[in-house]
Amino acid sequence: PRVGELGNRRPGRGRPGGEWADRGVRADRCAGVRQIRSVRVTTVRNPGETVLVQLRPAPNDCVVPVLTDCQVRRWRANSQLLGEVGRQKRTAVETVGRLVGVQSQDRTDAALSIRARSNVAHLQDVADERANGNLVLTWTMRSTLHLHCADDLPLLLSVFGPARRKFGARDRQLGIDAHNTARAEDLLCEALSTGPKSRAQLKDVLAGCAETSDPQVPIHFIARAAAAGILAPVLDEGVEKFGALDPFEPVDFLASLADIAARYVRAFGPVSEADFRCWSGLPAAATKRAWEFISEDFEWVEFNSSTMLVDPGTSVDATGVRFVGGFDLITLAYRNRDAQLGPAHTKEVNAGGGLVRPAIIADGRIVGLWSYRKSDSPRVQWRLFEAAPAAAFAQEASEVEAFLA
Repeated sequence: PRVGELGNRRPGRGRPGGEWADRGVRADRCAGVRQIRSVRVTTVRNPGETVLVQLRPAPNDCVVPVLTDCQVRRWRANSQLLGEVGRQKRTAVETVGRLVGVQSQDRTDAALSIRARSNVAHLQDVADERANGNLVLTWTMRSTLHLHCADDLPLLLSVFGPARRKFGARDRQLGIDAHNTARAEDLLCEALSTGPKSRAQLKDVLAGCAETSDPQVPIHFIARAAAAGILAPVLDEGVEKFGALDPFEPVDFLASLADIAARYVRAFGPVSEADFRCWSGLPAAATKRAWEFISEDFEWVEFNSSTMLVDPGTSVDATGVRFVGGFDLITLAYRNRDAQLGPAHTKEVNAGGGLVRPAIIADGRIVGLWSYRKSDSPRVQWRLFEAAPAAAFAQEASEVEAFLA
């Protein structure tokens, strides 16, 4: 049995009392079992021993396993599809769907992160999925550009769109309001009805929509239209442009929020509500509501005195070596990254100014950095934080070089 097989769910709301079952947990899978609120502490002392934990019908009580750094990073790595299981059958679209989205300020970095988790062999394969409309770029989590499955757009824009369409101080400075936004969106729909347009072309279309002539005005109108699901960045014969999206019916906000939160736990667990807030960029009121809504569907664990949710069906086996792109989810999906990134190397990976460098991951832990330059020989240069056998790293470097060729 896995750690997650401990019967530690809270009794369902609205059902008086609730019955807890005695279930076993392998002591070699967790550091201990600790109380949350009023349940007595039961600490595992003998590795390999199977123990039973008596759970009493207390509505606000929860007994959880306490995980080590190694267990958390392995669990997270497998949740993020960095293990070998199923990788050779997993497409780019399936990978992006599992991860909810991949940050894509840099298209090559995004493709590299997909490569590390799927059977994608060449950089062009990801671009082809965009050109075919299976993958779509738009601004969602943290108001940042992400690559998403086209089928997920209604769900994502129902949650992240409304916040990005609110009028703030900057909009007032630019003279943007509800009236001229509606006019701008009508003009954009008309312009895009004849095919994708470049940013310069859309700026000409939007000229004079606002009361000011600030050069940032068209970009704000485009961003608001993207949040409404009117347009998105597209590839038109290999050139980045903006294209119209098919109309869709908005999905209920709470249902969409709960769905995204549940998918986040499956893709990145073990995770806390604070991790979800950091990844999504949503306000605390929304993330707490989502966490309460989904908490009965997952198992509770504890790490660094923080309670987390996890999908118990995820493997906790060791994972191999992966070279991932910059802005990878191994760092951006969490507020607390201690399990996978040692404090001594945090500033090397997160260089400041929003830059997160391409990293080397071994068994769920960031162990080095790498770079790619066409002028270098070999083109993939890599450096480990600590000495380690080079064979596995050299093999992965050669696969990355072939991917980027």
